[in-house]
Amino acid sequence: MHPLRLWLMVVAIWLASVSLAAAASLDTAVARYTATSDGQAAYVQAVAAHFGAVDNSASKASSGAADDDGAGRARVERLLRPLAQAAQLEPPLIVVTARDDANTYALPGLIVVHRGLLTLVTDDGELSVLLAHELGHLALDHPVRGIRRSQRALYFTRRAARAKTLGEGAQALVQAALHADLGLHEERAADAWAAALLPRAGITPATAVALWTHLEAAGIPDDTYTHPSYAERKKLYGHALSEP
Repeated sequence: MHPLRLWLMVVAIWLASVSLAAAASLDTAVARYTATSDGQAAYVQAVAAHFGAVDNSASKASSGAADDDGAGRARVERLLRPLAQAAQLEPPLIVVTARDDANTYALPGLIVVHRGLLTLVTDDGELSVLLAHELGHLALDHPVRGIRRSQRALYFTRRAARAKTLGEGAQALVQAALHADLGLHEERAADAWAAALLPRAGITPATAVALWTHLEAAGIPDDTYTHPSYAERKKLYGHALSEP
């Protein structure tokens, strides 16, 4: 065998072994921080520390728990609960941050909502559309798939799996999630999933279209490089929700 071909085979085998080890580390880390109460608490605490949270106690959307500073999270929990039930999913973990920008996104097993979004989107139906979209990311396993596609993210998953304490590992998992490789394909898939779910939760086409109109009028960028345009989303949600 030609030496170059042999060298390429060795490199390919090494890369495959590294990928398998990284995938195993990711599975271990996600299970560790989303499937146990201690892991969940550490994970939520790490997310809260990174973003700055209004209420950083661990909670799932099914709990209905809230305290004096958790009104925003209580609202998110209340709206996510029927969406998760309609989708036959376990409710995700939730962190509501103190940030003023209007944004929300999904990490493995967890949805982050900025306080600025809750302030801007006061209509519960409109907020439910956004939460259904993020729930779609989780249902379609986008955060984990995005981590698998990013070598930088996989580096942090190995650290998370090998961490000596839950706190250190949770911080590493948050960094892995933030380096995930997600794009337009995943956003469109989450939109399609959410549009199919919303009728079962009683959300009307007018409500879904009103959300995207509202965000556009508020000057929130649609970032068409990584997200569908507002026009595309109005068409998708309006058409999908109006189908019999």
